[in-house]
Order: sequence, then C-alpha cells, then structure tokens
Amino acid sequence: MKTLLLNNWKAKVASLLVAIAVWWLVKGHVQRPTMPFFPIPGTQNVDCSRTTGDHIA
Repeated sequence: MKTLLLNNWKAKVASLLVAIAVWWLVKGHVQRPTMPFFPIPGTQNVDCSRTTGDHIA
C-alpha cells in the first residue's frame, strides 16, 4: 500500500493542485452575480391576461 501511494508522488501532488485550482475557478464563477438583463426587442412574451375585454384578433 505504501508503494502505491508513494509511486509517482510528484505527479499526484501536481494533479491535486490542478484539481483544486479548477474547483476554485468553477466555484468563483458559480457564485458570481448574474449579468443584468437587457431584453432584446421582439423576444419577450406578451402578457394577455391584462386585457379589458375578450377581443379576438
């Protein structure tokens, strides 16, 4: 078991450091506040529930 853990220990430590760095970057990206919403004209749904009467177009 000792040889399994100590064989190529430098590569294992380097892999662990890379994994921690990737985890840190992903965690920082997920916790970042969302970008402000800028609606694109013609892409939003129209709310038809506020009509004053039953109109058929």
